[in-house]
This record gives sequence, C-alpha cells and structure tokens, in this order.
Amino acid sequence: MDEFVTLVDCVEFGDKKLPLAALDHRTIAIQVAVAGEKRVLLGQGRFESDFNYGNVLKIEFPLSAGCEMMIVEDRWDGEVLCGKSLGCDYLIRL
Repeated sequence: MDEFVTLVDCVEFGDKKLPLAALDHRTIAIQVAVAGEKRVLLGQGRFESDFNYGNVLKIEFPLSAGCEMMIVEDRWDGEVLCGKSLGCDYLIRL
C-alpha cells in the first residue's frame, strides 16, 4: 500500500507533494472564491486514467451541486491540504 494513502490524520507531508492518486476514494473539499466570497464544495475523489488527459482526479459532488471537477495530474501544481477542519479528508483551494 502506498505510504501516502494512510495520511488521512493530516501529519505533515514534509517537502513531498501528496500525489493525486492518494485522494482516490477520499472525501475532498474544494474551496473557491465566488464574487469575493469563499465557497466550499464537498465531494468524493476518483483517480483514473483518461484517454485525452492521462491520469486525472475526478471529484464528484452531490447531484444538487450540478457539476464535477477534474484535475489533470500532469498540469496540476497546486497544494493538497488537510481537510479535517471541514469534516473531510483533504482540502484543495482554487
């Protein structure tokens, strides 16, 4: 098992970036600014291979959100944070 998969307790990752594959089947909060206000969407991560984009993390939100998000691994340079304060495994701020 990958060592990162067990880091749900939010221990420090050190200088290593958490790979998107570690977010597979984990709860993820996406924080975005909309009209100057912070909004949070909670969803479930699914890491998979896409024919056009390579490895991607798809974040599925409840049907009421009316959307899904996809992060392309080769293009992603963001940071994955602990989501414990929001009641989920991980947090991604956009």
